[in-house]
Amino acid sequence: MELLLRLELYTQTEPRPTPRARRGPAQAVSGRRSSCCAQRRDTMRIHTILPPTQTRAGKSVADLCSPGVLHVMNRTLALFALCLVAVPGAAHAEAPAPAFSLHGGIGYGSLVEPSLHLQAEGSFWFLEGEGAFGVGGNWVFSEMVLLRLGLIAPIPLHPYVSAGGGAIWAYDGESGSGVGPGLSFEAGLLLGKDRPWGRIAPFVQLDRALWTVNKPGPQPGSAYHWAPGWRYPIVGLKVLF
Repeated sequence: MELLLRLELYTQTEPRPTPRARRGPAQAVSGRRSSCCAQRRDTMRIHTILPPTQTRAGKSVADLCSPGVLHVMNRTLALFALCLVAVPGAAHAEAPAPAFSLHGGIGYGSLVEPSLHLQAEGSFWFLEGEGAFGVGGNWVFSEMVLLRLGLIAPIPLHPYVSAGGGAIWAYDGESGSGVGPGLSFEAGLLLGKDRPWGRIAPFVQLDRALWTVNKPGPQPGSAYHWAPGWRYPIVGLKVLF
């Protein structure tokens, strides 16, 4: 009797495992298995969307776009562009100027004097024809047709001197005007002499009229005399093609 009471008390006090408690470890194991299966499915999905070849290509593109690689490419392109510019210029600079050339161009000098020029040029000499119209100075108005022969120094900047003459018309602004022979002298720099074409020539020019004007004056017994002589120096620039 006493033994039966003890067994009954034990069964009442001993906690029995509930179905939820019995299912706990199995449910945890199944949860881990399901998470592993999900990770495997995600991994398979990723490999399906992005194959290994594409991922490697993306990595190579990223390597090519790195700052170091871009810096090297920029320097290479800059060096290539410099070579494209410098090589034709060097070849053009090494091209010798011809022994004889013909150039034409325009000029402009102080005292408002535009001019036209035609120049036959050799290695150390040139023959220049000039037609000019001037306003201002002691001649007031003038027109000239000149021919000059010049010598060119074979040194940098190519300084030159020339001398010649031609026909000069001048008007003093009052009542004296005349036309006759004259002299012309010029000195300057023939920049661009080493090129086959294209010259820029800063110059200083002096002209002298060799004639005089003698005519009766407005009053009886009076006479008008005018000798143009030297004209004020002309400082100008010529551009020859």
